[in-house]
Amino acid sequence: MKRAVLIVSFGSSNLEAYKQVEAFIKSIKVSIDQELFVQCVFTSNILIKRMKEKNNIEILNIKEALDNLFNNDYEEVILQPLHMIDGKDCDSLRNILEENRGRFNNIKLNPTLLINKGKNTSESASNIANAIKNNIDKDKCVVLVGHGSNRCSDNCCYTSININECCGTDGSVCNDDCYQEIEKSLARIGYNKIIIGTLEGSRTREVVLKELKEKEIHKVIIMPLLVLPGNHIVKDIKGDNSWESLFNENNIKTEVILKSLLEYEDIQKLYIDMISEALFNL
Repeated sequence: MKRAVLIVSFGSSNLEAYKQVEAFIKSIKVSIDQELFVQCVFTSNILIKRMKEKNNIEILNIKEALDNLFNNDYEEVILQPLHMIDGKDCDSLRNILEENRGRFNNIKLNPTLLINKGKNTSESASNIANAIKNNIDKDKCVVLVGHGSNRCSDNCCYTSININECCGTDGSVCNDDCYQEIEKSLARIGYNKIIIGTLEGSRTREVVLKELKEKEIHKVIIMPLLVLPGNHIVKDIKGDNSWESLFNENNIKTEVILKSLLEYEDIQKLYIDMISEALFNL
């Protein structure tokens, strides 16, 4: 039986991001099955075009990849998103999956790294915390910067709702509460100086700056809580008009460690475990 795994990301024209995904694909094949077909696909056609123009690398979109799998007689397919949380891109993937369900014996969309639908948010946050803890200095204040989402309305974000309850009609847990679960998980294992902010949503850099000032913190390390490197790391976190520059302008000495989550071996293992389980249960 021919099986395939599509590693799905929004995309990036950053060559380093592509190399990380390619290295991850090799790890999947070594860990699971050398004969398993594993391919990187983007959901952004704009970034597919930029990757071709900038690096002369051709990436398929999800529909093209599924067409190729069908035409080459693949019977079982796993879609593994590299998105941090389940948002609009995953909604689109579900629609594409339904359109293609009749073409394959089995086709499945795997969860995102941080689960924000259903009852498993706390567990996934704990898994992430344990996967990244050895790369964080327990004795220093560390600001982790995730992408975030604007899907939730402002009046339900960063509240004290039970993490297993829903703040929306689609069964999703509030974006900010999901990210704060990672902060809580790190605190439970002794990492008490972690602050998590997001590029979108209510946990903006200004909100985090206010928290740093209130706590009289004058020195921080900023680390991305992003699966892949890209413009968000280069432009939003470090450089002009960034989290780093804002903190420095407010007399907070700032060190930036540009390491994306997919560079962590334990994060790769989380993904590989999810893929292995999905293949076993097809």
